[in-house]
Amino acid sequence: MFDEDVLRDTFLKLAKELVEHIQETWRGDWSVQPPQAGTHYSYWDIKSLPSYELALQLLSSVPSIEKKYEERSFEQPIGAFLDLTVGIHPDPALLERAFEYWWDPFVDFLQAEEIPIELFVGLTNFEATQPEFRFDDETSIKFYGDRSLEGTLNQISGASLPERIRPGGVPLHRIHGAIHVEFSMPADRSTLNYHHFSHESIYRKIPIEDALRLSGFGRLAIGPWIPICNPPFPVDGIHPISSPEEGARFDEPVFILGDLEWSRFKELYPFLMKIYEDEREDIEQDRAIRRRFNSAISRFTNTFDQGYWESVLVDLVITMESLLTPERQGGRMQLALAASNLLGTNPDEVREVFDNVTEMYKLRNYAVHGEPMTQQSWNAKLLLIANNAGLPIVSLDNGGREYTFEILRDYTRRVIASMLHLFYDEREGPSGELTAKLHRLHLDGQLRNEIQSKAKAYPLSQRPEFSP
Repeated sequence: MFDEDVLRDTFLKLAKELVEHIQETWRGDWSVQPPQAGTHYSYWDIKSLPSYELALQLLSSVPSIEKKYEERSFEQPIGAFLDLTVGIHPDPALLERAFEYWWDPFVDFLQAEEIPIELFVGLTNFEATQPEFRFDDETSIKFYGDRSLEGTLNQISGASLPERIRPGGVPLHRIHGAIHVEFSMPADRSTLNYHHFSHESIYRKIPIEDALRLSGFGRLAIGPWIPICNPPFPVDGIHPISSPEEGARFDEPVFILGDLEWSRFKELYPFLMKIYEDEREDIEQDRAIRRRFNSAISRFTNTFDQGYWESVLVDLVITMESLLTPERQGGRMQLALAASNLLGTNPDEVREVFDNVTEMYKLRNYAVHGEPMTQQSWNAKLLLIANNAGLPIVSLDNGGREYTFEILRDYTRRVIASMLHLFYDEREGPSGELTAKLHRLHLDGQLRNEIQSKAKAYPLSQRPEFSP
């Protein structure tokens, strides 16, 4: 067994030596900007401190440390501890208080057999009808209201967020929702030395993100994602990764998570999890259809972050074609017929989808074949699409343009969701045979009701009303 008191005294001495080293070499105002690893001191500085070798020797005597790190990596928990006690506090006089605060969680981490992981994925342009929608013991969607992700992270970990690790895109204090996943992993080298907790976080977050975007209307911005390894003592720090450059864009429809959207999420998430699990294991069964869905969903979700509407339209049309007319069956009219017969739950909706998918295809052709479009012609097309959808839009100002464009994305969203239901509930996937059925639904009421029931098509009237 290791002697905790000796280890504690040695680490406190090491922390004081680091403070003295920084004060000797850095003349900045500590109260304004705390010293930062990599800027005001380095791990080479730590290794040169008088107590470092003894601290490393004592740490190596902790029985479970070899399970967590290779010998050459024993310095990692030392660096993490000094970052939290020295590197983020505005006054060196607070060192002993900071040391006391972090010591017990540090020792618990050293001896732990399991490591808790908390994953946060920021949601902007997002609202919800209640503070939490919980999927299972691990996964929930949070809406913070007037609070933010930044405050939540500070409460979860006990570690503050230095300016250096805030994302370059959307600031954390402007993010008011999050995907929250809590799980645990073995406290071993795979998790800690090789950072497999990050790999596991990616694997868990992607199907949740995709299911959420497929469940409701509005441009949902996602990011950054923040995996916290061992929140009581965040041994790898708190690092927002891949923040979107924009969160809420002016006048774009907000994604609102309510009971209806949540019920769709719960239906779609198992399908997506099945796709990603089978792909991860490279299961041979359904490989071709699985990869078709993967490609379609990836192309669809990429449209949320694209800046050019022409590119978005091209990807939306390609996505619908890949699922509704997978064997190159015709072009504009065949796609519009299949989409309208699948999505339209009454004659007016059938006509709306047929007319608007036809216009989408025309716009796609202009972009793909390099035919120039003026802003005036773009606006005319969007007004036509809005009128086809029965919207009281006479001007594209005050959000009309953005709402109309979201309608087009919503058709693609519904196609993906319905095709997932048809395949995973009924084993009827994208194929020439299914396309032929879709093409004749308007002639066969019984077949229409059967297919739409299996596809769980829901009325277009359920999309949010436009409010300028």
